[in-house]
Amino acid sequence: MKIQDPEDAEPERPCRRKACSLVSSGPTTTIRCLSLAVAIVNTETGEVSVALAGAESPLLLHAATGEIEEVSGATGPLIGIEYDSEFLATTLQLAVGDLFLLTTDGITEARTPRQLGKRREFFGADGVARVLREEAPRAAALNVLAESVVEQARAWAGGAFGDDVCLLLARYLGEVTP
Repeated sequence: MKIQDPEDAEPERPCRRKACSLVSSGPTTTIRCLSLAVAIVNTETGEVSVALAGAESPLLLHAATGEIEEVSGATGPLIGIEYDSEFLATTLQLAVGDLFLLTTDGITEARTPRQLGKRREFFGADGVARVLREEAPRAAALNVLAESVVEQARAWAGGAFGDDVCLLLARYLGEVTP
């Protein structure tokens, strides 16, 4: 999506619009709420603005150091909870080669299978970060890295997910000249 109106460059705006439309659509016997992550990337500068509505925090893999950072500061409730919810955005700076990851809780909340006497463990953001740390240096293509994250989370969960799974990976290449 290309942004033309500067006001639309605020990532919390789509969260507010969706929250208002979902809640104002009238009473229902079905609970309707959803999580949403909005990231707006300035492809010329590498600046990313992020707003979350009950979604998982993004991860950022710094290409220069290999450090993985859980992006904080973007918060907001699930959409559909309140009509006039507040959503806080955060801004971060990508350097050339950095990886930006968004995922649904279907991956982070993948749990080890039930076993008598053992506590079930979540794959978590730590599991995603571990896969990124191990596989990113070897994976030239983002789809290979994404498939590795999904497959390792699936294996962690004993072969099946209990929730939806969605993953977005983006690598900042720097300013591209036409």
